[in-house]
Amino acid sequence: MLEKTGADAVMIGRAAQGQPWLFREISHYLQTGQLLPSASLNEISQIMQQHLQELHLFYGELLGVRISRKHIGWYMQHFEQGQAFRKHFNTIESAELQSSALAEFLAAQCRAAA
Repeated sequence: MLEKTGADAVMIGRAAQGQPWLFREISHYLQTGQLLPSASLNEISQIMQQHLQELHLFYGELLGVRISRKHIGWYMQHFEQGQAFRKHFNTIESAELQSSALAEFLAAQCRAAA
């Protein structure tokens, strides 16, 4: 579309919510014309856990727990069991328990994919 329209840029917006690796994939395609393989489940797991940790550190316990519900919810759209986990995750009131629950969920996803 960039070539067809002559546009200087595109807006990504909501497509990146729950898929922050999308920027890397788009950049790679624009530079090479080739599709980059999708992020692996292990990489997605690491990104999600780091994102959760950073939310807790930046916002503190109370706000970090609340704000992380939205962000983890976006990631969960891409998991078969994501909606059920999201409902559970949204009831958790501590950063430590959120981190543990997410780690357990992601470990189970990795085991199921193996």
